[in-house]
Amino acid sequence: MVMTWCGENENVRAAVLTSSRAREDGTADALSDYDLELYVKDLAPFSSGDSWFERFGEVLVRWPRTPGTTFSPRWITRLVQYTEGTRIDFQITDGPLAYHENFDAGYRILIDKDGAGSTLLPARSERLLISKPTEEEFAERINAFFWDILYVAKSLRRDELFHARYMLDHVVRYSCLLPMIEWYIGMKNSWKVGTNKAGRWIKPYLPGDIWLLCEKTFPGPESAENREAMKKMVILFGKLARLVGKGLGYPYSEDQEREILAFMDRIEGTSL
Repeated sequence: MVMTWCGENENVRAAVLTSSRAREDGTADALSDYDLELYVKDLAPFSSGDSWFERFGEVLVRWPRTPGTTFSPRWITRLVQYTEGTRIDFQITDGPLAYHENFDAGYRILIDKDGAGSTLLPARSERLLISKPTEEEFAERINAFFWDILYVAKSLRRDELFHARYMLDHVVRYSCLLPMIEWYIGMKNSWKVGTNKAGRWIKPYLPGDIWLLCEKTFPGPESAENREAMKKMVILFGKLARLVGKGLGYPYSEDQEREILAFMDRIEGTSL
């Protein structure tokens, strides 16, 4: 329906499918959305209302809430979840059809009425691969991990669950632990793989024992569970840092890891 409408609408000059649905690597599944870029002559019909995409089915939810929302110059964003199950992420521009970073993850030209896409380069997927860290980057992540993990210990001792989980799950997990996991995966795969956003694809790349340790860093609400998960995160981080450090010839202090774990025990036993 969308492609028929695009073909019949003179305002729409090109339509490009990007990301997982445009690739043939088996990463798309029944839950994958359609990332669709529309190249148009006039943005006005898309900024004034949403009736243009409501014709394709009953809308369950849309984002952003208001029509015409622009997050970057000359682009309108309309992300639509239809009730029957299909999700289409529309990005609409009156700019030229030219290669840009969204194409790195794969793209397929569906409609090109003016032949503007005939000279586009193939997807530069190598830009999405895990990059080998410098020794300074490696040392900075270690330092950040040991600094921030102590906030978790203090918040758990104070019974501040929201802050503890914010630090554990948002700051430490994604700013410190995830990069170390990705560096391990990159090193083991000659820096020729990527793990997508927020570690979506890390599980298939990890040995069973490391994945099991990863799972144990996701606790329930009880204080004891959170303290145990926090310590498991230190153990996991240390295990990966030793492996990455050994593989890349970068130093890692096991003494500091032991001291951090001991300091956590001191925090847990502190009288408030």
